[in-house]
Amino acid sequence: MDLERREFFKYLAYLGGLLGLPSTVSKAYGETLKRIKEGEIRILILSGQSCSGCLLSSTYSDSPYFSDLVLMIKSFFTTTFSASDGEEYLREVFSIIERGNYILTLEGSVPGNPMFCEFGDYPYTEVLLKAVKNASFIVNMGTCASFGGIPAADGNPTGAMSVSEFLKRQGLSVPYINVPGCPVRSDRILSTWLYIATFEKLPPLHKKLKIPKMFFGDLIHNNCERYQYFNQDVYASYPGDGRKCLLAIGCRGPITRGDCSYVRWNCGKNYCISAATPCIGCSNPNFPFKEPMYVSKKEILKDIKIEEK
Repeated sequence: MDLERREFFKYLAYLGGLLGLPSTVSKAYGETLKRIKEGEIRILILSGQSCSGCLLSSTYSDSPYFSDLVLMIKSFFTTTFSASDGEEYLREVFSIIERGNYILTLEGSVPGNPMFCEFGDYPYTEVLLKAVKNASFIVNMGTCASFGGIPAADGNPTGAMSVSEFLKRQGLSVPYINVPGCPVRSDRILSTWLYIATFEKLPPLHKKLKIPKMFFGDLIHNNCERYQYFNQDVYASYPGDGRKCLLAIGCRGPITRGDCSYVRWNCGKNYCISAATPCIGCSNPNFPFKEPMYVSKKEILKDIKIEEK
């Protein structure tokens, strides 16, 4: 895609705006991308117990296309998009880890039992441990890396855990940020990378969950277009039931943080509730929850409480 300079900087300003920065940050972001392209800043992505959905979702940026920002950059390394494979790819990754000083982006949960996930001929946990120790920052991409997600759900035999739990068990202290979602949205990841690379620090975080306040500063419920029906106790009895509140059929918007209701997905077109289906709480630390997806409102309301910010 041929991208005009004006449109490019307009998009960079948008990414800065997502984290509460003025439009003038676009110039700084442009310089950061130049440094990334020239190899001064490196981004290494490793995938553990994942479906690769978050990484693929991160490529769905449409203005500009993801290829304009990342795939052209020599210092962006990930198994999924690697042109090399096998021993050649492993040597490249280990070389990056040895050099250190990179933004480590992790997709997927970490197995408690190393036999359940391997990286080439090595246990994933072994490679992860080396990568973490030499990283400047860690970006946990998606709910699995952030909180354990689906691989850590009840009944899974792998002992899956979040990256933060892995760090805690290893006694490691590396600056990290959780950017949850199943999958994560592209602009959340791109803006997080640029912020960290530009300012060499993490953006403002929710104190307990370590998630960016600008993306997850409020509950989806509080900005829902069906909020008036919630106040009037007018509830839908099935998905697609008019414009009624979806709480009675299991909407987890009241206990889930996110900006979906006003930023939306698919180039700003839609999101779950607007499509007349309940929010499944994919960015909630308890996702995918112990109860079935569509449950009574009492089972949701019992978890609603004032959260520490």
